[in-house]
Amino acid sequence: MANLAQFQALENCVVSVACKQFRCLKCTKYSSNFVLHRSSCTFFLCCNSDPIIEESTRITIAPYNLGYPLIDKHMEAAKVDPSILCPSKF
Repeated sequence: MANLAQFQALENCVVSVACKQFRCLKCTKYSSNFVLHRSSCTFFLCCNSDPIIEESTRITIAPYNLGYPLIDKHMEAAKVDPSILCPSKF
């Protein structure tokens, strides 16, 4: 959990992130026939503001999917509101 989570130039990955602000830059589909019909990156996101996505293609944004015994305490300490799983425009 962080104030800002920034990802740049990722290919073919899966990330679960809880943050106040999310930024994705130049995350693109890897040019291989083996991944032709898959998204390049999937982000399971809990973000308290609209994500900033720049110069990225074929990414997937989905609701946050991580859970563990102290998650509520960690969310509170980071001042991330877990009731906002994903911004409304997604």
